[in-house]
Amino acid sequence: PITKINIAFGKYYQTPYYWMFMNPANQNKLKHSYSEQIVVGTDHYFDDDLKMTLEVYKKTYFNRPIPQSDITEDLYDNFLGFIDIGEGKSEGIELFLQKKFTAKWHGTFSYSHSISETKDYRIGKSGYFPSDYDRQNGLTIVGGYKINFREFEWYERIKQSNLFPIIAWFPFMISDNLEISFKYRYSGGLPYTSKKYNYLVRKWYVEPNQNINESRSNYYSRLDLMILRRFNFKKINITTFLDIQNIFNRDNEWDRIYLED
Repeated sequence: PITKINIAFGKYYQTPYYWMFMNPANQNKLKHSYSEQIVVGTDHYFDDDLKMTLEVYKKTYFNRPIPQSDITEDLYDNFLGFIDIGEGKSEGIELFLQKKFTAKWHGTFSYSHSISETKDYRIGKSGYFPSDYDRQNGLTIVGGYKINFREFEWYERIKQSNLFPIIAWFPFMISDNLEISFKYRYSGGLPYTSKKYNYLVRKWYVEPNQNINESRSNYYSRLDLMILRRFNFKKINITTFLDIQNIFNRDNEWDRIYLED
């Protein structure tokens, strides 16, 4: 009853985006994309409030729509519609730990490692390149610790003093219930294809024989911290919190924009 093994496999179909599927420039009607995938995992309870989930997967993709202009050597041949020759694959492992709040602390730990690749569909090319969504590594840690000071006699004596209503508003002062929690997230950077600029026609372009997604943006990282306090009085309850977001003050890259000039 504390360990369970899961196996899932099958073929899954998906209709392309409507604006791709019904594009009037398509030379042929697009087929439905599909994937063949298998997932093997296990769930295990280390304790009544501590659970682990571990999964390993492998997926293969077929009939993915790609722009017709991507398989030609013309640098400026936009608006040619789509063709369903795209293929890809991905495999990885995911680990998830969850500690429910039963006593004083709670938390979750989530880590994933994956490799996602797209088959090079250009004429005269072979092999695979990193897919647009290939982050490779992702980590999320959430934790919290709660203290109930009302259980201590010395706290009740302080609370009855005349000084308590004044010092209780200090951000780091003790309270009836005090909870300190944090959230940290890390994610690998996304791959991208560097563009070059043609000054004669004022256009950004990608060379036909250039490696796709050969560059990668910087990683994403963020840490948040919260201190939450609860006060219980005879006729009113007060909750105050101090929330500090993005403690690292880090600029996280999302996308690259190429200006026309």
